[in-house]
Amino acid sequence: MKQLETIAAKRAALLEEYQDVIAATNQARAKVAENLDAYIAQAETTLKGKGTSVYYAKDAEEARKLILELCADKQKLVRYANPELEEIEFDQLMAEAGKEVALTDVGEIIVKQTGKTGNKHPQLANLEGLNQADIVKALQAYAGEPIDNPQELNKAVHKKIREDVLSSDYGVSNVQGIIAENGTIVIGESEGNGRTVSNLPYRHIVIAGYDRLYDTAEEALRGIQTAGIYGLGKKNPTYYSLISGQSRTADIEFQMAYGVHGPLEVHLILLDNGRRALMEKGCGNLLKCIDCGACYQSLHTLAEQNGWTDTLLTAKYIGLQAVNGKLKAENGLDGLEPFVCPVGITADDVKKAF
Repeated sequence: MKQLETIAAKRAALLEEYQDVIAATNQARAKVAENLDAYIAQAETTLKGKGTSVYYAKDAEEARKLILELCADKQKLVRYANPELEEIEFDQLMAEAGKEVALTDVGEIIVKQTGKTGNKHPQLANLEGLNQADIVKALQAYAGEPIDNPQELNKAVHKKIREDVLSSDYGVSNVQGIIAENGTIVIGESEGNGRTVSNLPYRHIVIAGYDRLYDTAEEALRGIQTAGIYGLGKKNPTYYSLISGQSRTADIEFQMAYGVHGPLEVHLILLDNGRRALMEKGCGNLLKCIDCGACYQSLHTLAEQNGWTDTLLTAKYIGLQAVNGKLKAENGLDGLEPFVCPVGITADDVKKAF
């Protein structure tokens, strides 16, 4: 991706100012990885105390079964891009169940409309090789209108996204952090569609690996900031959303009412799917990953060497796929060169997973 060169330059400039934030994030991720069970237990207590239903899935199959049970009588879902959804092959699951899944990430919509394939960055859509005409045609097809004016086309696309969100039975959202201290789920994003997915449908599902846990709100927000600095060359996402269970208000006669300003139901599926296996194999350092994408270029070279296609390229995801037997390094691991990582993950950590 040509974008990566621009991002690297912006990152270098930001690192001079935010070294303390990066160091604090590294310490916070290490603390959770080293005391995982304690934070899982604390998070379950605080999440349930806020009205969130908490489930555990030891692997992708258990997560898939839970999702089908939750939305058994519902036909339309809307989602925001999420590495954990890649892990459990969510879109394939819904297609096999005959359920409609609407997308909300504009980059992902373009990729789907153009039929483009290729390995994936955790924060950037792979639009490499698409020209402006391709993108416009894709967005026109999605909006269902032959609009040439860029501003009007953008409005039409976001109108369609909002219509999809409002007509969906469940919102399935991304999540960058779960705060064990107070049972709050944190979303950080640039478009605002993650918030609409989590807030407008009557039911909200979050699928998150154990590694999304943070001790405190401050640590979670620093982690999200660090992911933006390293992966996008941005010091902050445009939007933060902090979700503390089901929507509730006591504005009317001081009587508590639920589901008024947001979802009535919030369901969190905590996913293992190889995370403990990584720890047992001596590469638990991968669980510090914040899905920033700074390692993308090195992992892309490794993917090309081994013929991996349509794979999410983060150190953690590759490690999980390896211990779960989904990826084989049949042509070796020599293509994996040292990479930049804010939390100290190395190429050797990835190699240990194979």
